[in-house]
Amino acid sequence: MEKIKKISLIRSICDLVQQDPDISERQLAKKLNIGRTTVGKYKTLISERGLLYPEILQMDDDQIAAEFNVKSKKVSFLEPNWEDVRQYLQKKRLWGNQLPTVHSAWKYLYIKKLFPNYELGELPEGCMSERTFNRRYVEYLEQSGLSPLTHNANSNNNFGPTSVMEIDTIGNTFPYINRKGERFWAIVFTAVLKYSGNTYAEAMKSGSSLCWASAISNAFFYFGGCAQAVRCDNDTALTNHHCKKGERRLLASIEFVLRDFNVATDICPVRSPKWKGANERSNGFLQKHFFEHNTSNEPIVADSLEELNQLFRKELLRINSIPGNHGSLSSLAIFEKYEKNALIPLPLFRPEIKSVSFGHVRQDGYVCYMHNYYFAGFENVGKDILIVNDMGKRIYLKHDTTTLKSIVDYDLDKDIVTPHYHKADKFKTQKENITGRDKTFFVTFFKEKAPTCTGIIEAIEWLFTIFSRSQQIATRLCNQIYNIYLKSPKDTDCLEAACRHILKKQNKTDLKVQLYADYNTYLKIKDMGTDIFNATVGANMLSSSQEQHSQALTNNKADNNSENSDSVRGEEYFDELI
Repeated sequence: MEKIKKISLIRSICDLVQQDPDISERQLAKKLNIGRTTVGKYKTLISERGLLYPEILQMDDDQIAAEFNVKSKKVSFLEPNWEDVRQYLQKKRLWGNQLPTVHSAWKYLYIKKLFPNYELGELPEGCMSERTFNRRYVEYLEQSGLSPLTHNANSNNNFGPTSVMEIDTIGNTFPYINRKGERFWAIVFTAVLKYSGNTYAEAMKSGSSLCWASAISNAFFYFGGCAQAVRCDNDTALTNHHCKKGERRLLASIEFVLRDFNVATDICPVRSPKWKGANERSNGFLQKHFFEHNTSNEPIVADSLEELNQLFRKELLRINSIPGNHGSLSSLAIFEKYEKNALIPLPLFRPEIKSVSFGHVRQDGYVCYMHNYYFAGFENVGKDILIVNDMGKRIYLKHDTTTLKSIVDYDLDKDIVTPHYHKADKFKTQKENITGRDKTFFVTFFKEKAPTCTGIIEAIEWLFTIFSRSQQIATRLCNQIYNIYLKSPKDTDCLEAACRHILKKQNKTDLKVQLYADYNTYLKIKDMGTDIFNATVGANMLSSSQEQHSQALTNNKADNNSENSDSVRGEEYFDELI
C-alpha cells in the first residue's frame, strides 16, 4: 500500500472511532472496505504509542508518517511516457486486427527505447521488470480516471476506441401507461461502445427486424458516428438460422442497414458468453439505475413511444455521467475524451430502413413469402435470394450479391388463408400468361377441344374485331369464355348457346354480365330436361346462318372505321366499366 493511502487510512480509522467510540473492528473493516486484521494492527499501534484519536487527526501527513513509521516501498525507476504507452496499447495492429500486449509495450517502448544496449541477463540499474511495468501502468490509468481500460488477458475482450458496439435487448419488457391509465409494454434495445462503456437505449414496439434496424440506426446517430463492427447475440431475434448447414447470418433488414453504414458484423459464437459479458453488465447497470428516482415503483407515464424515448434520453445522459468505481472517469467522459473523434463518419444521407428478407428457392422454382409462393426461375433453384418489400404493395426478388441484380417483381398478395402460387409474365408460357393471349390462342384451343362449337369461335373472332383498338378488353372477355369452359366442359352446349345469343344481339357493352346471365339461364333450362333445352336453343338461338354472321362482322368493321360510330363510345364505356 502506498504511503499516501496508508496515511489516509489512519485518518479514516481515527475519524470513525471518534464519531462512534463503541464501533467494532468488524464494522470498521466493512465501512473502509479493508481487512479486519489491518484495522486491528493500526488500533494496536495507536494504543501502544498512547495517542488520542483527536490528537492524530490534528497531525499533518509528515507527523503521522513519522509517528507510525510509514514509508514508501516504491523503488526509483526510469519512467516511460505512460500516455504514449496507453495510446500504443489502444491502437490495433495492422495484422490480425488485435490490440498490442503489455509485454510488447514493455519491450519496444521501454527496453528498446530507454535501454537500447540491453539484450539478455540481469536488468540494468533503474530498469523496471515487466511485472512492475504492468503494475505502474495500471496505477497511471487509475490516477487518470481510466481504470476500466486496463488490458485484459483474453485478447477477445481487448477493444480499442470505436472498435466494437455490442447490441442486445433487456430481457424483461418495460411497462408504461398513458394518461388515460391504459397499460402498454415496450422492448428495450441497448447498444454499448465496448471501449468507453457509453450506452444507448431505446424503447421498441416489437422485436421485429425492422425495429432492430431502426434502433441500430438511431444508436449511430446518438453517438455521432459508427463503430468499426457491431457484435450481437446469435438468437433467432437477430439471426437467420440454417441449422443443417451450421450457418448463422443476420436478418436481412439488419444486415442491410449495417451495409449502408459501412459497418462490419460479428455474431457471438454459440455457448460463448465471455464475448458478450460487457453488454450484459451494461444491461444490469441500466436496470439498476433507470428511473431510480421513481420510488413509488409505479409505471412511467407516456402517451407514446416517442415520449417514452425522450424520457429515456434524459436518463441515459444521467447514467452515462455517473463516475466509475474509486473515482474513475464516467463512460461519457471517456467517450468524449478518447473515443468520440475516432468514430467512423456517418453517411451524408440517413439510410432508409428496408423491409428485406432472405428466401430459399425450392425445387419447383418458387420462394415462400408471407405464406404465399412466388416464382423465381429454375436457374435459382437451391439458392438464397433477397425479397425486398416496397411499402407493403410490391415485392422485388433479387440476387444475394453485391450488385443486387433484380430477378422479377410482383404485386404483394396479402391473402394468407389459402396459399397462392404467383408467376410473373416473363416466366409464363402462352397458356399461363392470361393477359398476353391473342385470338389465335383461343381459336386454336376451342378448335381442338370443341370443334363442333362454331358459335364460340365466331364470338371470339367478333370480340377481337370490335375491340381491335383495345386488345386487352377482348382478351379479358375471351378469358371468361375460356374459364367457363374449363370449369364445366360437360356444359359446353350452354356456353355455345350463350355465345350465339351474344352474336345475335350485337350489344357492345356489358358483355361480361350478358355472358354469365345467358350461360346461367341455359344451365337452368338444361336442368329442366334435354328436350326442352334442344327445343329452346333450336327455335330461338340458332336461326342465324354463317353468311348472316359474316355480314355482321363486315358491318362492324365499317362501323369501327367511321368517325361518328357509336361503337367507339361503347369501347370507352366498357373499358371504364371493366
